[in-house]
Amino acid sequence: MRFAIIKEHRKSQSIGGIADYLPANYRIVHMSPADGILIGGTDDHGWTLDGYVIPRLASGMIIAQEVWPMFVGRNENYPVQMEITPEVMSKVTDER
Repeated sequence: MRFAIIKEHRKSQSIGGIADYLPANYRIVHMSPADGILIGGTDDHGWTLDGYVIPRLASGMIIAQEVWPMFVGRNENYPVQMEITPEVMSKVTDER
């Protein structure tokens, strides 16, 4: 599973509008004013986080950055690391 955080988007952009940019294998899994909007999912064929999802969001002026889930352990290659709770994890694996 891979995750990205959205900290910047147009104020007029609704959550539903942001979700419209995501392919079926990624979804919004957490939202908060302090943390931003967390998306999560799994890469499937060409629908990858770094190759499709983040650039697709950027085409709509929605800035996303991949985050490393700390429950896997710290990874120095990721500047942004975030605690992902079991509740959030279950939202990634649930059917749409």
